[in-house]
Amino acid sequence: MFNLIVSRNGEAWEKPPLTMDRSRFGEYSDIESLGISLKEPATLQVLVGIPTLLMYELGASGENARLVRYGRLTKIEATGRYLHFDFEPDATNGYLSRTTVQEFSAELGMQRFEDYRTHWAVKDGDIPDDIVSRGTPAPPERDIKLVSSEYGEAVGRNNQNRVDALRDEIRTFPASVEKATEFVRRDYESVNAFEAMSHLGIERQCARRAVESALEPAKFEDLKRHRPFSLVTLLEDFGGPTESARLDDVVDHCETQLRGVLARPSTNAVAENDLRPLWQCVRSHTLTLRLRRVLNSLIAKFSGFQADGGYWVSNDVPDRRTTAMMAVILQRLGNDSHRRFVRNAVVWLCCHPDYNDFLSGSSDIVAATLTCEAVRRSGMLSQLDHITDATDSWILASQSPMGEWRSEGWEHLDTTVLVLDYFSQASSMLEQVDGFLLMSRDFFRKAEELAFEGGVNNRRLATISSVHAVEMFLYGLFEQRDDLGISAFVDKGDQTLGPRDALAVLQRRLQEEGLLAANRKLSHRDQLSALVGHRDMVIHRASEVSSEELGRGMKAVERFIRKYGDDLMQIDLLQ
Repeated sequence: MFNLIVSRNGEAWEKPPLTMDRSRFGEYSDIESLGISLKEPATLQVLVGIPTLLMYELGASGENARLVRYGRLTKIEATGRYLHFDFEPDATNGYLSRTTVQEFSAELGMQRFEDYRTHWAVKDGDIPDDIVSRGTPAPPERDIKLVSSEYGEAVGRNNQNRVDALRDEIRTFPASVEKATEFVRRDYESVNAFEAMSHLGIERQCARRAVESALEPAKFEDLKRHRPFSLVTLLEDFGGPTESARLDDVVDHCETQLRGVLARPSTNAVAENDLRPLWQCVRSHTLTLRLRRVLNSLIAKFSGFQADGGYWVSNDVPDRRTTAMMAVILQRLGNDSHRRFVRNAVVWLCCHPDYNDFLSGSSDIVAATLTCEAVRRSGMLSQLDHITDATDSWILASQSPMGEWRSEGWEHLDTTVLVLDYFSQASSMLEQVDGFLLMSRDFFRKAEELAFEGGVNNRRLATISSVHAVEMFLYGLFEQRDDLGISAFVDKGDQTLGPRDALAVLQRRLQEEGLLAANRKLSHRDQLSALVGHRDMVIHRASEVSSEELGRGMKAVERFIRKYGDDLMQIDLLQ
């Protein structure tokens, strides 16, 4: 048996006296309460000393409205129309979140709408240990996550006084990535910027609800018309086989938009509205794979507009935002032939006379963020880190009091997601310089394109390209992690190890370093060895490779590169 006591007054449990209207006693109670009667006050004493939860109604206002107290009653008195009682919180697990109680409402015997009603219920059974174990000995600190959650709830209930109070409290928190993440959490559904979901840790079940909502006929058509690139992000990440036709429909719509941009007359200038759809494709593996031809055509068209000074023109003037965006597009979607375009753009951006605007506060958040990304990917970071350090600080300091970043012509949420993308990836960005790692990325891209196009010969070539991707990755890893003492070359120095020997050497070295158990293989090694075998049969006997064999091999390549790129070099090679 335990007490569940709920109040509408969000200050009721903050300090004595603790009271409950007699008329609310016994509501929602269970069988074990039958012997307790207000007509016989002595029977109330059975409730003293038993486990008790004190909580507030959903929608209650107060600094601790989301806090639930767990402990025991030490005294009960019936006086006039009220019950007066004393409460002692548990010394170890005395404070819980309301979310925890709601999660276990069925186990607590709570009925529908019970947490919307001021009452005192006497429940059967015990409070589950899984609830109690989540308690803390003191009320949790009111961090930005907690306050932001309360703010969103108050907005949903149109509790304007509480909204105003919580808005003021949010403004007191210093600028941070966490504050921006909470802004995104509060706001992303209103803009349907599905790219934001990657920053929220949304579970698949919740994501599926977002998919189902987006596929409602009227909403789907609206999203396809106004935010098709964002919709592709949702469907490729969380859609399933039943949504494949819808995904194809949206991809076709994206291609139509891109071809419309491609068909516009050349003016040697780049309007941001033309460039932004191309930049949005950077975030989507589906779009970069399936629309590769039109993307390549757009890249070729726009790269040809670069001025001799390294910039791109928009509205008849050199434009920092367009130049920075174009540089990142070339880095992430282009190839070796675009490296000089990127280098010239980065030099112009960092030598621009307006650079000090980043420090004076009059610059553009979008341009600043994309500039920093371009620098980090350029291979010149060691010479330009003074610029990225200063600009990173300026970006963070430019965060609004409510947690978002703002930039002209962009939704606040889109701008904030751009900045969060940058900060979350800054340490793992692949530098676009000559070397094994960049070759590995490009070989894998080519393998994906060939596999997508299909056909016997394309599958053969995709198999060869996939093996080259693994081989170049291993050589790049040996180069980057010279502390492992592995060379990509055999003793004479004029011949590389080859993929089989390179895998064996890496496995043995990681075992020796204690980074891999002595009885364990490298992850995905067996599948990679099988792929190398298929490659050899293609080269020496012109054998065919089935779609299933190629698919298994390429999946193993992708997982291997992602795992060991992150574990051993902290880079995302395939981003």
